[in-house]
Amino acid sequence: MATYEDTLLGDVQVYPEKGTVAFSAGLHGWAFTLTSFAKMYASKFGVDESKMMERLWGENFFDSSTKKWTSRNTGSPTCKRGFVQFCYEPIQQIISTCMNGQKEKLWSMLKKLGVNLKTEEKELSGKALMKRVIQTRLPASGALLEMMIFHLPSPSKAQKYRVENLYEGPLDDQYATAIRNCDPDGPLMLYVSKMIPASDKGSVRPCFLRQGFDWYEG
Repeated sequence: MATYEDTLLGDVQVYPEKGTVAFSAGLHGWAFTLTSFAKMYASKFGVDESKMMERLWGENFFDSSTKKWTSRNTGSPTCKRGFVQFCYEPIQQIISTCMNGQKEKLWSMLKKLGVNLKTEEKELSGKALMKRVIQTRLPASGALLEMMIFHLPSPSKAQKYRVENLYEGPLDDQYATAIRNCDPDGPLMLYVSKMIPASDKGSVRPCFLRQGFDWYEG
């Protein structure tokens, strides 16, 4: 990420322990940030969420036999990195249970997690069941929305400094001023953020356009 560092944007590095990284399986439609797991485990360990997030990443290990956290692996088979023990292994356990057809065990696990499946979804098996279960438990939309809410600035704030990257005209003209102020009554401005290849030669390419304040597909 350091390659794209821009003084206008500030620190663009991503940090799992700050909730700016989503771990996902795009093909299966699920994702999570450490925030969601930290919320679940914070009350269990009697610590606040920010502290729990730190423990779920980096050189933080938990020994399930002693119930203690350490900054190094003691070598004990019960001492595992926080992320592995509290994020990776629970997901892997669900996947294995689904793929092995252990439905009774799965229903018990899901009940503890507060995950409810529809009657027709319970009839699924194998990979289809696994995808449905984890999509319900860790929906990608939830992780994405969480990151947008907590980490993206509002347009009224962001456009004050992003105008220099988005607009190539004079930065003191009416267009730059309207973008900078996020003025809904300003002149119409469209920014082509992406052009999509068209299958037919000579046809107009579909584009994703950003108006000064909204997104359009045209």
